[in-house]
Amino acid sequence: MPSGPAERYDFFLSRRGSVAAIAQEVTDVLTEKGYRVFVQDYDIPIAANFIEDMHEAIKNARDLVVLFTRDYEQSPYTRMEFTSFEANAAQSAEHRRMVILRCEDAPLLGLFAPHVYQLPETGQPGGIGLRRPEV
Repeated sequence: MPSGPAERYDFFLSRRGSVAAIAQEVTDVLTEKGYRVFVQDYDIPIAANFIEDMHEAIKNARDLVVLFTRDYEQSPYTRMEFTSFEANAAQSAEHRRMVILRCEDAPLLGLFAPHVYQLPETGQPGGIGLRRPEV
């Protein structure tokens, strides 16, 4: 994983605490494919300035992966992550994407609606795959 504030990431992973296990699995899959993923649990040392490191990671991640749960929008921290990413993306010359992985059967409204993928319930470790939900 990159180290230092100027390092680039392919993905910034945004999530609530309830989906920590899924975050680990998504990170493992992406890392095995050669992508660099920023996850606060693993990439911010305990003694580091948490806010500064999150700020730099959002700025230096090409794409945002949101692990969407029913309570995702209720947290001011996750809301700040996706709104900051969208604001930076709008000002960037680089094509930056937001990908929503729906972890629970919850409606996606507003900015989330056009970016959604479903995590199928496979019941198997390493069983993450992506599919667009049926409309």
